[in-house]
Amino acid sequence: MKTNKGAILCGVILSAVLLFSGCENHDEIADQVKDSVKAATKDIQTNVKEATKDIGDELKEVGADIGEGVGDIVVGTGNLIKNSVIGEGSWDGGGRYTIKGETNCDLSECEAKDLNVSVDVGDIKVSTSNKDQVSIHAAFKASAKDKEIAQEIINNADIESVIENGVLKIRVVKKGTDKDYYEYLKDHYAFFSSTCNFNSDIEVEIPKSFETFYVSADVGDITMNDLTGYVNAGTDVGDIEGEKLMLADGSSITTDVGDVQISLGAPVEKGSADIATNVGNIEIDVNGQENEVKKSSNDVVGESLTVTVAGNYEIKADTDVGNVKVE
Repeated sequence: MKTNKGAILCGVILSAVLLFSGCENHDEIADQVKDSVKAATKDIQTNVKEATKDIGDELKEVGADIGEGVGDIVVGTGNLIKNSVIGEGSWDGGGRYTIKGETNCDLSECEAKDLNVSVDVGDIKVSTSNKDQVSIHAAFKASAKDKEIAQEIINNADIESVIENGVLKIRVVKKGTDKDYYEYLKDHYAFFSSTCNFNSDIEVEIPKSFETFYVSADVGDITMNDLTGYVNAGTDVGDIEGEKLMLADGSSITTDVGDVQISLGAPVEKGSADIATNVGNIEIDVNGQENEVKKSSNDVVGESLTVTVAGNYEIKADTDVGNVKVE
């Protein structure tokens, strides 16, 4: 994870709080500081996301005029059928030309058991199904003040799906190469400036036979549904949500600035997991299972605790600025 400016800000404010430690209205001051920090950092999170990507359903919409290409590619021991479409672009009120595209991939005969998916800017959703194949959907969006540049950026974006040592790796690359697309953009354009940016949302549906999940984003939300196995999920700026997670021993879910909300599958097995955010709230739904909560610390603006589920599974939850809730 990268250096978190939000955490530095919190450190400064916490120092200020200590100066008031002798005041009679300490609790009232602490509550005010906590609310102010959470509000400020939420604004930071929102502004960062808006500066690098537009969030919402419109990212997944494609224009009426579509160019289409289809190809068959052999990847590892599976067969990948890829279909790409590009929508018609338009000018926005800020004088930037915005164009969207998407790519769908179906990978059959996939012998991988582990998943590794990552993006720089964009949301990631991972879920399992009873199907034997892997389905990947990527929605791209590029904006630039020059129409030709925006079209170049969207035309050159592609999804790479390769199997290496039993791991299915998914990332955004420069079309026709294995070069990371964000690195390519930084080399060729004024990337992530007021005149040019690009983001990608990736949805992956995999068979239930997968056992390990590495999911990472720099700026973006992560959503996980019905996963059983080892999970290592992290984002610098963004929220993380998980439903019906059967987390294997040693699993980790972290965000620098954002909320974490998960629900556990049942019954849990023996093991432990870590959940953490520097700035944000944590909510853990134990799915009606017996649990015991022990607080290890309750700072002025943060909270740390351990919840033991069904007597044999421990989750350590920690936030520097925010609350932890177990239900």
